[in-house]
Amino acid sequence: MSGNARDAFNARWETDVYAQSQQINRYPFPVFIGRFLSQFGRVADRKAIKVLEVGSGAGNNLWFFCREGYDTYAIEGAQSAVAYARRRLEAEGFDADIRQGDFQRLPFADSSMDFVLDRAAITHNTRPTIEVVLDEIRRVLRPGGHFFSQMFSTEHSDLRFADDYADGSAAAFSDGYFTRIGRTFFAHRADVDRLYGSRFEVLTLELESHENVLGNQRSVVWNVWMRKGAAATPAA
Repeated sequence: MSGNARDAFNARWETDVYAQSQQINRYPFPVFIGRFLSQFGRVADRKAIKVLEVGSGAGNNLWFFCREGYDTYAIEGAQSAVAYARRRLEAEGFDADIRQGDFQRLPFADSSMDFVLDRAAITHNTRPTIEVVLDEIRRVLRPGGHFFSQMFSTEHSDLRFADDYADGSAAAFSDGYFTRIGRTFFAHRADVDRLYGSRFEVLTLELESHENVLGNQRSVVWNVWMRKGAAATPAA
């Protein structure tokens, strides 16, 4: 995504990824599902639970929310991804409110959402942009609402391929996963505490790591489960 805090969407997600039929995932990422169902799976009326995904891609997570009966919303910058997600859901008889736009300006009312999902979308930005997006997510979450976010860690091995690295965000990757994607923020633990802990009550914090020992590649992400409530004091 762009380093300009007024425009979070990087057009490469359209031209280099979704328009090229890349990252067309069909099934939801399992990392958030267990905790989500523990929190919202036993409600009497699932349609009363409003769920928002920021950076929804091809709609694989939206498919899960619709299939499970939740009132589903999304915002995504790539036109090809939005079109694909709409076609897929419609073909299966599902309905979701999918908006094409910039998630720095969420087109939803204050305190309107029960759950917000960020499956490694906002991490593809500079720190100032991420701060704006997190403020917007806090605004649309109802008091007591939950938020799950993934952010790449500085322990990710592909960070070594970045030729441009400032303020925690990296770009100009010479090799690896991020060459097609571009600008990405890699967080230390202190970054996680400052960005998330100053805005939300952090309930669980996991460092998820997958190592390809044959390819000398280590993918590392922070998994952060939060609630809108009393926020912790950011780390010094």
